[in-house]
Amino acid sequence: MGQLGNGSDRASFSPIFVPDVLDAIDIRASRATTCIIRRTGAVACWGDNAYGQGSPTFDAGQTSAPTPRDDDTGEPPRFTPAPVLRVATTNAAAAGARSLSLGDMHGCALLDAGAVRCWGDASHGQLGVAAPADGFVVQPVVGVPPFVEVASAQFYSCGRTADGAVWCWGANEDAQLGTSEPGPRPRQVPGIGGATGIQLAANRACAWVPGGRVACWGDSLACGEDHAEPPAVVPSLDTSVQFVRAAGDCFWCALDARRGLACDGDEIAKVHFDMANVSSVAAGILHACALRSDGSVWCWGGNPDGELGRKTVKDRDPEPAVVLWPSPSPEDPVP
Repeated sequence: MGQLGNGSDRASFSPIFVPDVLDAIDIRASRATTCIIRRTGAVACWGDNAYGQGSPTFDAGQTSAPTPRDDDTGEPPRFTPAPVLRVATTNAAAAGARSLSLGDMHGCALLDAGAVRCWGDASHGQLGVAAPADGFVVQPVVGVPPFVEVASAQFYSCGRTADGAVWCWGANEDAQLGTSEPGPRPRQVPGIGGATGIQLAANRACAWVPGGRVACWGDSLACGEDHAEPPAVVPSLDTSVQFVRAAGDCFWCALDARRGLACDGDEIAKVHFDMANVSSVAAGILHACALRSDGSVWCWGGNPDGELGRKTVKDRDPEPAVVLWPSPSPEDPVP
């Protein structure tokens, strides 16, 4: 579906450069779509565009020409980067994008003034507006305060304010919005204050709260237990945890204050090793990758489409190995 951004729909079992992207300052990837923020604050995406997540039109405050759309045949994949948000020229509150977050089939951008714009699949209210909403048009999230952080997962999103309150909107079948109240409308997560960061998984969310603790809500972190939980501190994650990345349906990772990595959950992606000097970790549904302090990237887990970047067709590997970057040729762009 064009996830590699190189104009082709062919898979690659080793990393390749995305043409014409030399100014990206942030990047996010979801199930089949990737988006970047350019130095100007503009946003571009490529990949699956079935719901407009790869190439919607702009809202009025973002000044653009609309993206062609065929209502009879559906929107085709974007095989190369396409603009989503441009730097506003008439709306100072919109300005440029500060950060990005992607769910399965929707995306959100946090703008300079704290407003949020979302686009893509609106079937669960994940765009933050009353249904039905047109996901092919970038939508402002209404009824929320200014945010300093936004995160997205499968069919919902959350935002964090400067004083540490957390608001969520979208799907809520497992109380991932923090309450059992039905409906996708944005609401504040009760019992969460002073949060310094948020992380979302498919049906669960976590926030760093005062005292160096981690509070989670939604689907249980205990694999095999399918039940909703209200916001509460997770006892096993309340000491010196600096980073938590909850990923697939049953998989999460934690990075402690000593940059040591630990993961648990699905056996395909579970870590069976000690990894030190980890700067950050990111995870898909069945695989994960860690950036180490020396700049190397190590991946493990499922590999059906070459997700591990090892130039191999091996279906899975629970042991981490370094990603094999390509040697630039005269035809390749310089990253």
